[in-house]
Amino acid sequence: MCGLAGCIDDEIDQDRLIRAAQELRHRGPDDSSVWLQGSIGLAHTRLSIIDRAHGAQPMFSDDGRYGVVFNGEIYNHGEIRSDLAHQGYRFRTHCDTEVLLALYETQGTKMVTSLRGMFSFAIVDTLRDEVFLARDRFGKKPLYFSIEPAGVAFASTLDSLLRLAHRSPSLDAQAISEYLVLQYMPSRSTPWSGIEKLEPGTWLKWNRDEVERRVYWSPPLPSEGTDLRREDAAIELRQRIREAVDVRLESEVPLGVFLSGGLDSSVVVAAMSELGLRPRTFSVGFEQSNLDERPFARSVATRFNTEHLELVPETDVLDLFSVMVSKYDEPFADSSALATLAVAQAAKEHVTVVLTGDGGDELFGGYDRYRAFALATAGHRLCGALAPGISRIGRTVARELGSRRAEAMSSALEDPWASYRDHLFHFTPGEARKLISADAGLLDPGAAVARLDEAWGTARRRGRGWVPWVDSLTYLPDDLLTKMDRATMAFGIESRAPLLDQELWSFVAGMPRSWLLGRRRGKLLLREAYTGVLPDQILTRTKKGFGVPIAQWMRSYLRDPLGDLLQSSAGPVGGLLDPSAVRKIVDRFVGGDDGMTNRTWNLLALAGWCEARHGGFGHG
Repeated sequence: MCGLAGCIDDEIDQDRLIRAAQELRHRGPDDSSVWLQGSIGLAHTRLSIIDRAHGAQPMFSDDGRYGVVFNGEIYNHGEIRSDLAHQGYRFRTHCDTEVLLALYETQGTKMVTSLRGMFSFAIVDTLRDEVFLARDRFGKKPLYFSIEPAGVAFASTLDSLLRLAHRSPSLDAQAISEYLVLQYMPSRSTPWSGIEKLEPGTWLKWNRDEVERRVYWSPPLPSEGTDLRREDAAIELRQRIREAVDVRLESEVPLGVFLSGGLDSSVVVAAMSELGLRPRTFSVGFEQSNLDERPFARSVATRFNTEHLELVPETDVLDLFSVMVSKYDEPFADSSALATLAVAQAAKEHVTVVLTGDGGDELFGGYDRYRAFALATAGHRLCGALAPGISRIGRTVARELGSRRAEAMSSALEDPWASYRDHLFHFTPGEARKLISADAGLLDPGAAVARLDEAWGTARRRGRGWVPWVDSLTYLPDDLLTKMDRATMAFGIESRAPLLDQELWSFVAGMPRSWLLGRRRGKLLLREAYTGVLPDQILTRTKKGFGVPIAQWMRSYLRDPLGDLLQSSAGPVGGLLDPSAVRKIVDRFVGGDDGMTNRTWNLLALAGWCEARHGGFGHG
């Protein structure tokens, strides 16, 4: 795994490239290099995993015309290499980076459809002053870019890209307002004006005359039927998962698994065991029993005789918070990032590559909220035109009884999608707008809502609607995969997600939805596939989110930064937020209102991110 940066800019100099590379060292601690020729500059830092002796970057074609900087792993590079060798292409190395050059020379932009893996890369054409940028299908690897009058710049991290930009950074108030709603930066957006993310499954080609941008892949939606018998589908599913794990085992360095105690990571361990491996496994737990999954992870580790390590990060919370706001180059308010950082830090002492269970919930319909949505939709259809009235009565009764859960269920009866969507928010769009200083100008925090609505509308047009598909376009890349990538890269280790394999997703998309999500439980077919393989308590337990005791931590370990960053007289986040509005929320939380936990953590994460960047910046 690596870090990349570069630009096409008549005013580029080596010092700027070196500074950009320095910001990437945590992503590639083993090697660093810069290259400059005319108006084209490239920088790369390397975490050596495959062909460690010959994989240095930037790498160039034999004639010197094309150069590449690459972050990721191409799991089918051997097959591609063999095909191209038969066509007469002569390879100098055994690494996957050279395969990218060969493919681009022979296939051009169509090359991305041949790749099976996780990647972001830039290929420069030195004759045409042109760059081709691409990002993997699910968005596992980040890629930022900025198109300016002087040219184009790109990098794996925002902090690196800023070293290449000509203009001083300014906070994008619109993007920040959407972060407040979602708890993460939505795809394409970044906290800095004029800088974008390349979306998952997308490529971009830039030269001085034009910019071409194209989506080459999006996740498939499940079908309504299959020719397979259910028991045969379960057998084949297990085989396909084993194959997806197998292709991700290539490594010249030690490899392990993040074992959460949930079904998805347990499946990965089981598949590795079936392949004859005894992996190292790593789990994190907490003293609060309702959040502690170590006993479940331990049962899987015992079943497969893994080398198992457990940790409790309670006393390291302040240090982990400092790492989070420093290495997550976007504001990020998924509090489980702290635990992910903790387990990544522990794993670094033993391995350089880890496999994870990321993507299983979106693929197999695992979240409880999917079942709740399905039930609400069925109720809405049953009630028909009476649904709004029944919903209003239900909400009134629920408020009198003081039952938030019953009130939410009643709201869902009237509009299941809006209720599902709004349940994901930290702040409503209206609340977010009130938090932003009046000096920021006109904003539309509701743009975050519109993006989710657009994805849901597409899902409905392509079928009867499938909310996991919406998450696979939004929450999965922008929250879950961002969390894992930044946490592992903060400590120089690589994470691989076998359940995010496009061939596996294509197979599962051929299954009826009823085989994935039932009225009482999700992941039905996955559970059937591993019955008798995994411990019963893993197969039968209800879905448990990867939560941390963030309210307790903010009132103890993070109490000082909470006061310093959110209640300073200068105003939080470079003056972007209204200090009085922020103080009201924090005071309610400190006073014992746990209903303000997510909002307070959202603001603390944002302020900490801003403070880590030299005390914050102004907004423009």
